[in-house]
Amino acid sequence: SMIVASMVFLYVVLEAGHKEARRPWLPYVEGAYGAAFTVAYFVSPFFFPFFIAAYGATVLLIIYQAYRLYLLYREEDSIAGRWQRALFWIAAIGYPGGFLLLWVPENALCPLYPELFQVLQ
Repeated sequence: SMIVASMVFLYVVLEAGHKEARRPWLPYVEGAYGAAFTVAYFVSPFFFPFFIAAYGATVLLIIYQAYRLYLLYREEDSIAGRWQRALFWIAAIGYPGGFLLLWVPENALCPLYPELFQVLQ
């Protein structure tokens, strides 16, 4: 679900600000990518490092695209501009922060300390 959700976020930031979809083929490509990725994740025991790299790259691309939108509102002094800037920084710090500080350590340490993670969950 992390890959599928990131594909939805990526679609939104790529198509933001347009009344008509500029890339009508993009949902199909993202859907095929998500389906193939899900199958590979469950079939191959060696796929996890690739998953981490691909998910991290997707998150960085989402942040980059969101930053492009942030630049449109950077100089604007309206309420919408302030909200756009604040939400960008919350997302740009929170999304990778949660991934790096919570999810990755849990998955890396869980096999080493299963009793600890049973208590924490």
